[in-house]
Amino acid sequence: MKARIITGVIVGSAALAAIILGGYFFGGLIIAAAGIGVFEFVRALKNGGKNPAISPAVMIFLALPAYLFSKVKGPFNLVFTDSGKNLFPAVLCLALIVAAAVFVFDHKKRTLEDSTSPVFGAVYIVGMLWCGMALRELPEGMHLIIMTLIGSVMSDTCAFAIGSLLGKKKLCPDISPKKTVEGMWGGFVGGALGLVIYGLVLFLLHIDTGIPFWFCPILGALVSFVSQAGDLFMSAVKRQCGIKDFGKILPGHGGVLDRIDSYLPSFAVTYFIVTLIFG
Repeated sequence: MKARIITGVIVGSAALAAIILGGYFFGGLIIAAAGIGVFEFVRALKNGGKNPAISPAVMIFLALPAYLFSKVKGPFNLVFTDSGKNLFPAVLCLALIVAAAVFVFDHKKRTLEDSTSPVFGAVYIVGMLWCGMALRELPEGMHLIIMTLIGSVMSDTCAFAIGSLLGKKKLCPDISPKKTVEGMWGGFVGGALGLVIYGLVLFLLHIDTGIPFWFCPILGALVSFVSQAGDLFMSAVKRQCGIKDFGKILPGHGGVLDRIDSYLPSFAVTYFIVTLIFG
């Protein structure tokens, strides 16, 4: 528990600093998380007896640095400038073509699952984290990132608390035996409440994130839903691969994917709600 708390404080402080500074600080954090996350995912497949194709996953990961150095401005706009070109989709599509080619020329050694599983994992991790990077680049992006994290953390905290106190009906016993239906509903309430409180603070400070205050509890519940789904998805991957954690890089927490599994789809939900509905 001590190691978990110390690690949480150190990593949380570094992440908060990167979120506040934005630019290449936050972009660097996202790229580091993506690189380690893709590595952990491919390693999990290998531990599960698969023969995963590594090169396509690496190619997909490179789409994030391509975006960073083509679209992201430096902190306070003093380091780099926006080139106006988004290379992310171009590199991503090229990576998918490479993945297809790898399967064609290596099909005798690798099954279709061996070739596509690491590609799916890399696209999932990189795509969701790209949403986080793009979200931070929006006006008031710092607050949007913080809102997303608050919704996810409050969801996780309240789901655990309510599940421990009132939980009776198992949610997905084959994947995560400790999660309950009551905890799931507690998570929805926690996510909604967390964003109502933060939304109220922003409203009082006259900070406009593009998300109206009345939508905060809805966004909180949506973030909670996808947050819990993301957690269960990665738990299912670990179950199939026969591992407890994705890694040991974060003492007391496991691997990077063990820490960010619930944040990944949360970034996507917030980004697309802001850009497609309220943009």
